[in-house]
Amino acid sequence: MSSSGIVISYEAAERDVRNIEQAKVTLNEALAALNNLVVTSGTMEGATGNAINQKAQILVSRLNALNANLENAQHAINAAVEEKREADERAAQMINRNGGI
Repeated sequence: MSSSGIVISYEAAERDVRNIEQAKVTLNEALAALNNLVVTSGTMEGATGNAINQKAQILVSRLNALNANLENAQHAINAAVEEKREADERAAQMINRNGGI
């Protein structure tokens, strides 16, 4: 364990980033379908078309927010891993400079 008390599993972090990437692909597929629904329902006449259009636009907005949250999580994971790797490298250099443990 490091002096900072933080232990990061690089493998687990990489898995998390891959899972986020897969979730973003699925999310983008759903967004494309909803955007098509918004366009199609916008051409419909009557209350049903309007209701579908309004609900679809709400869902598009929510999925866009979710996508932004996934992006933020991915960036945070990558930043934490990079920071930890740099700290590990500095510690290894200090140990090597001082002749080992």
